[in-house]
Parts: sequence; structure tokens; C-alpha cells
Amino acid sequence: MITCAADPGANARVGYAMIGEKARMAAPFHGRSAGDALRDSDPFKGAGTGKEQPNYAVAFEMAVK
Repeated sequence: MITCAADPGANARVGYAMIGEKARMAAPFHGRSAGDALRDSDPFKGAGTGKEQPNYAVAFEMAVK
């Protein structure tokens, strides 16, 4: 749920990761870090590694209803 301080208007849209950063897009992909990606707060940790296994958001854009 997103709460706005004012009415965003009839054609409002919300999105995530729809515009790439050229510097990151040009570099080889090495996975995401917790500081640069939208993810959930699921406390699940891998059974073998004991490391957090967050679910990262996919790129999206949608109309606000």
C-alpha cells in the first residue's frame, strides 16, 4: 500500500527499476546487494549457508487505482 499526501491524479503510475543506470548496465552482473535493491523482510535463512535469502522485486510499472 502506498499513501500519498495529495491526490496523485487520474493518470498516476508507480514503478520500480524501469530505468537502468548506464554504469551498472554496462558492468557484468554480480548479483544484487542489500543496499541497492527493493526486497522483502522475510527472515528466511538458507539451511546450508545460514545466510539470508531475501526475495528481490522484479521491474514493474502499473497504474494507480
